[in-house]
Amino acid sequence: MGLVQSVTPNTNRFVNPPAGYDSLNYGFHHRKNIAAGAQTGTLSFFDGAGGTTLLETNLTRGTISKENAFLLQFVNCEITVNAETGLVTDTNVLLQVASLHMIMHRSLITLSLGPTEYFTLPTWRVPAGGGITGVATGGAAAATDFAALTNGIATIHNAYPVRIPLESQDDIKWGLNWPASATTTLDMAVTMVMTGLLLRPTR
Repeated sequence: MGLVQSVTPNTNRFVNPPAGYDSLNYGFHHRKNIAAGAQTGTLSFFDGAGGTTLLETNLTRGTISKENAFLLQFVNCEITVNAETGLVTDTNVLLQVASLHMIMHRSLITLSLGPTEYFTLPTWRVPAGGGITGVATGGAAAATDFAALTNGIATIHNAYPVRIPLESQDDIKWGLNWPASATTTLDMAVTMVMTGLLLRPTR
């Protein structure tokens, strides 16, 4: 399938909220780990599975709260080494590069609302927008040497723009899809981020 993105009307209510409602900048995130090895199939995000702390996700049900609506404006996908398994030594930085490359260039990101697919993109087109970039090292022989890489420039302005209203009844389905098997050499972590305007009742 080619690159598809919807042109969506009826978003003025997010800019000029109706009486009894506020509109505020907001974001949802969901982090999942990818174990080293052969990657196949689909890794789903905002699916109600996985993520028990706010560091992992702030949208556990896979749907927007009943009284709210959300205008999705920007999408980010951060890919980095899994910090839970420890940062690797800088002598293994090539393993990070290889794993990052495999995820960025061998997978696709899809967004569907129920049965409707809104877009499919190569993962490299959706930047991190945050996190560590480049390599940090304490010296050639230091015991504290480490390297950490992520995709894209670490700024919130670096994002993939969209304009899709998400309603409470929408079944949000994000997927990291592998059209063909690809092998990652390190444990990695992928975080999908949705940023936009949250319409909610005035508190």
